[in-house]
Amino acid sequence: MPRLVYSLFAALLLVGVAACEDEQVDPDAPVSITFRADRGCTYGNDTVTAGDTLLVRVVASQGTNSMRWMRVFKSYDGGPDQRTDSVSINEDPFTLNKHIVLRFAPGSERWTFSVLKSNGDAVQRSLTFTVQ
Repeated sequence: MPRLVYSLFAALLLVGVAACEDEQVDPDAPVSITFRADRGCTYGNDTVTAGDTLLVRVVASQGTNSMRWMRVFKSYDGGPDQRTDSVSINEDPFTLNKHIVLRFAPGSERWTFSVLKSNGDAVQRSLTFTVQ
């Protein structure tokens, strides 16, 4: 009887060790960038009035590699990106409240929020506004 108990105990111990070995952290877990849908915040692509001011609340959460910088770019009518902001990231999660003043001309504006990670990679998300 004691031999049976010891055998069952050993079997359960091996199953537990094997289960623990399967739990591994993803070595390339990505940075997460979200646009908050808080009251008064813009969080998706939209059609807006020329000259409007929008508030975009961006939250970046660290993946496997730490975050270093958040850079903000704007582009008009499919043209080249122009950097508007560069902010050092010193916390996780990191929140940026960006006030966007739209131009007084019809067309499209794309705003891109890019996080530069410690390994040199960048993760980005964009919002596109059709200005009328």
